[in-house]
Amino acid sequence: MSEPENRIRLEGTVLPGAESRWTPAGIPLVRFELEHSSRVTIAGMERVVHCRVTVVALGEDLSGRAKGLSDGQRCRVDGVLGQRVRRRRGEDPLYGRLEVHATALTPLAGPPSDTE
Repeated sequence: MSEPENRIRLEGTVLPGAESRWTPAGIPLVRFELEHSSRVTIAGMERVVHCRVTVVALGEDLSGRAKGLSDGQRCRVDGVLGQRVRRRRGEDPLYGRLEVHATALTPLAGPPSDTE
């Protein structure tokens, strides 16, 4: 049996407040918020999708790329959905807040789209 697929590609605007730190294992990590807006057609109806997602860039290469992004800059994130679980008493370790664990970060030129 093959593994279920888990891939995401999202373009958006980097929001202020990126967090840089080292994991307990000594791996550099950058966590930032990405704001996304787009128009999509679902069941024949056009709608605007607007959301903010947390992006995690782990490792020398990706954390370095994330540090190079400016607040307000547009970028494309390729990655997988993961969870952020804070190990607190009473919190279910199987369920955490969803975030995008980046596998690639690409800075984009140009202004935000008209839906942002």
